[in-house]
Amino acid sequence: MTSRRTLAILYTLHSWAGIVTGLLVFVVCVTGALLVFKHEIDVWANPMLKDLPRAERRVGPEAVLASLARQYPAAKPQIVTLPSEGSPSWFVLTRVSEGARERA
Repeated sequence: MTSRRTLAILYTLHSWAGIVTGLLVFVVCVTGALLVFKHEIDVWANPMLKDLPRAERRVGPEAVLASLARQYPAAKPQIVTLPSEGSPSWFVLTRVSEGARERA
């Protein structure tokens, strides 16, 4: 039979393991929710995004990237987000190299 001391140690160990695991699950859930609602949070935090001019006709990713290259030749696209019901505009995250920044 297990002694009271052993049971107390196991109970304490189990409690701390539950607390640590619960905190990890909480962090995963919160960060996942932030990622799922990223565009909605962007519009909420930056209301001006709702008032961006809309194109008269739909365009594909090639046209978006070609327009970006014309306006910002040093920009290198990193992430392209397609339009959706919640965010009807294209979103392109770009990166500019240090050398290109110094020349500009």
